[in-house]
Amino acid sequence: MTTSSSSIATSGKSSQDIEKRLQHLFNEGQGFLKSCSVQLQHMNDHGLLDKGGKRVQKHIQKYQEVQLGSKAIIAFIGESGAGKSTLLNALLDRENIVPTSGIRACTSVATEFSSRTPNMKSQFYAVIEFVKREEFEKEVEILRYDITGEDETQFDTTDGYSMLSASEDEENKNSINIPTFKRRRLSDSSSVAAATVARDKMKALFPGFQDCDLSRASEMVKELYDKNETLSVGQQIIEDDDEDEFVEQVHEMIANRGDDEDTEPQLWPLIKIMRIHLDAEVLEGDAILVDLPGLKDDNAARATVAQSYLAKANEVIIVSRLARALTDETTAALAEMGYTKQLQFDGRKRITILFRPNDARQEFKNVKGFCANYDELSKRIKAIPPRRELKNFSTEDQKKFKKEAEEASKELRELCLRTRDEQVPILLTKVYGRLLGGNTKIKSFLVASKDYQDQIEKFGDDLDDDEFTIVKRTQIPQLRDYCIRIPIEQKVYRTKFFITSVWRAFGAARFLVEDLGSSLSQNIRENICADLEKAAASMQKGLVSLQQKCSDDIDKTIENIVGNTDVLAKGSLSHCRTVQNKFRQDFRHNTYRAVCRRHGDWKVDSKKSLNQRFLQVIDQGLARIWNSSMANIQASLTEFTSKFDKQLTVFETRWENPPEELKQSMNTILNSLKAMSLGTQKLLIDQNQKVNDQQREINREFTSTGRIREAMRSTYEIAVDESGPGSYNRMIDIVSNGIEKTTVFNEIKDAISLGLRNLEETLHQENVKWCQDIGEELETNIKNWISLSDKVEQTELEEKAKLKTIISKFEPTMKDLVSEANELEKQVQI
Repeated sequence: MTTSSSSIATSGKSSQDIEKRLQHLFNEGQGFLKSCSVQLQHMNDHGLLDKGGKRVQKHIQKYQEVQLGSKAIIAFIGESGAGKSTLLNALLDRENIVPTSGIRACTSVATEFSSRTPNMKSQFYAVIEFVKREEFEKEVEILRYDITGEDETQFDTTDGYSMLSASEDEENKNSINIPTFKRRRLSDSSSVAAATVARDKMKALFPGFQDCDLSRASEMVKELYDKNETLSVGQQIIEDDDEDEFVEQVHEMIANRGDDEDTEPQLWPLIKIMRIHLDAEVLEGDAILVDLPGLKDDNAARATVAQSYLAKANEVIIVSRLARALTDETTAALAEMGYTKQLQFDGRKRITILFRPNDARQEFKNVKGFCANYDELSKRIKAIPPRRELKNFSTEDQKKFKKEAEEASKELRELCLRTRDEQVPILLTKVYGRLLGGNTKIKSFLVASKDYQDQIEKFGDDLDDDEFTIVKRTQIPQLRDYCIRIPIEQKVYRTKFFITSVWRAFGAARFLVEDLGSSLSQNIRENICADLEKAAASMQKGLVSLQQKCSDDIDKTIENIVGNTDVLAKGSLSHCRTVQNKFRQDFRHNTYRAVCRRHGDWKVDSKKSLNQRFLQVIDQGLARIWNSSMANIQASLTEFTSKFDKQLTVFETRWENPPEELKQSMNTILNSLKAMSLGTQKLLIDQNQKVNDQQREINREFTSTGRIREAMRSTYEIAVDESGPGSYNRMIDIVSNGIEKTTVFNEIKDAISLGLRNLEETLHQENVKWCQDIGEELETNIKNWISLSDKVEQTELEEKAKLKTIISKFEPTMKDLVSEANELEKQVQI
């Protein structure tokens, strides 16, 4: 793992300059493709294209379809109170556009911020999407369980205590009116909190709600959706040109007003996702900022939205306080929110961490010598007499004291900053290396969002150099620049390979119209052709061999994962028995019954989630081999493309010194080979992305409790009905028998295996097709290059001459485009 503090300069080429250059490259490339395409289509319409010519036409048409549009999703995650809302407000340069943590809905739904589209006339535009009726009906069952609590009696959330029997046996004795001793105990705080949230939701949606209304919850939900036009449509649009008015309307929609006197339903519990569109510098480069809640949500629709954003996010930014970021507290919070496993198995090469400082002495107390230096400087500062006492000293002494105080303060500040810059990367590497593995690059920013907002309010928008230097200390400008560059980085990547494709099209078109002239005899032409074809055939044979080795290596890696998964699945049954016994020791029967009512899940405390604990064998087993196995697959692909590239280089070297008559034409074939080489690099990048995407999909298969919850649903429901003496043991037995009979662990194993095999087949087919395409392209180019002779019809010669004119005009530009694309790629690397 590599770690770096942010030092992205906001000077240099602006994003607008880069965008203009990218558009210029794209327009130039498309202009050439269009001119060639028009001419080739004319030739084809008049029957002047043979098989090789039609193949060139097909490639050019394919390249014309390339689009550079590249939205980049930047997901912000972090525990409550970490300062995400203030941070996003600062990045967007708005005072309060982002719902604050005091707004209940913002803690449970994903909020997306992106630029306005042309059809959005208002300056601020929000689309609030609501959960469907059938989705909420499932959530209502969970809310009912949260309210009724562990023993089917309502939690009194105004009192932290509830009267519960000391044991299951005592409860059973109570049922037959035998006097027993009862003890008062503190209710499970997570259950009380869940009950409070559940009641808030029901009271918001159904004014005047009482616990006794739970029996008719289904009717109430039906009536709510039937009568409310917004819920029937499924979304609410809010737009306004005035920021304050817009914010007020949005907050009115999503806020929990907590007013028992309300007679109209509040819809915040039904919000699935909120999308806010506005103009902001950070959004101009097609960045989409997403404030993500935790992944553990009672509503499956909301949880799915959050998981989807995290899986497809181009960048994940973790927001934390520095003191927590340097310990396991943040990673523990991420685990409780459901993020840890997804981050571990997503194969991300870079994670960004934002933190805000608090107490330097506390944060760096374990750094050797820091506290001693800190305390010494603090003593020097405190040794300066108070302002009242300074008046008793001479003017000269006052100046001396002030100078000493300023010097000591400056030294202390520099000590903290120097220690931060030196130690934070090292400490973050230790903490997040354990979480994410050693191959993940850590990017870090120390941000002061509130200070940034205060300084912008103080200085205004037009900053001079000194003011900008002060504002930059908050690192918000650097972070904004970083977010802007993420989508630009993608666009540059796409543009570079678009230009590479144009280069290939340029070479193919050159071969189609290149005339060796009359200076070479027919015999020499035939010998050249035979030699080239022989070399091409030899190269293609080598490529096929490379492709087969790559496929074999990937097959072995996947076979190893599948074999391990099979062993883990078989071991899951005995593990589940251990989990049941441990649960029996740690929790009372009421807790077990409540977990069964929730079909094995428990949102707040992972120790109570039976489903999550049942999956631990597969989770932990795959965690040991997953990242290294995925790295092996990517290493196999890298080896394939690297050796593939060498084969092209060998073929190229063979023709470095052609006869004088062939030099110009050979330049064409060599340039074509270079374009193929760059295309091979793109193949590797694209395939690595496919590996990452597929592993994220498979990751959701074995980290999600949904499959086991559905498989065990009826078993849990049967267990809940048990009551009376010995009911705890009977519930345990019922669930244990259900586990023995279920095939869910084999289904998870099969799903993982199927996903991996699909990945293997996809990569295999792509590699085979790539080898075939390169072979066919080379063969076509050679034949097209050699085919022109005096026997060609005059009409064909004339039309090819027109195409040759187009190519000749574009040739100087082509070289510049390739050079500029490479230069831009170096500029935007972050």
